[in-house]
Amino acid sequence: MIWSYTKFFEIFESVDESLKKGRVIPALMLIYSSLTNFSYLTESDELSGKEQFEHWVKKWMLERYPLPCNEAEMFLSRCRLLNLPEVAVVEDTTRKPPREILYTWGKKGAGQVSDGRSRNVVYVKVEDLLEAYRNGMIDCIEQLETNEKLARIFKKKANKLFSSINYSA
Repeated sequence: MIWSYTKFFEIFESVDESLKKGRVIPALMLIYSSLTNFSYLTESDELSGKEQFEHWVKKWMLERYPLPCNEAEMFLSRCRLLNLPEVAVVEDTTRKPPREILYTWGKKGAGQVSDGRSRNVVYVKVEDLLEAYRNGMIDCIEQLETNEKLARIFKKKANKLFSSINYSA
């Protein structure tokens, strides 16, 4: 197993711990930031960061482990959570406008929420998002083990992430 994979599994452990303590926003921030990094590691540099994210989410998560949202909605949610609360949505006439994702967690499932909001909202259970990401990442790692081109892209980019220095030495 490539060392970089283990860093992502450590992040999953931190997300699990955050959710157990009811810390949903830190959990979502960890999910989306690590998802952004993992999609960067496995996608072509010819794609923009948005395209890398959306392509990876669609291919490895949503096609295999469906969620009630789509990749554009996840990217918008990621941007609002990690970057700016009011991200301007670029009009794309080929797609429906993205819905806002509202998150549920714990015993209440996404289909059990009704708060009278507009139809431009979709509810996603955080645990389902995490499971789709975790399973998609595992599937992608299995491909990295057999796909030389994908592994080359990953290894080249992985050297730029998760570098650290042991200060106790």
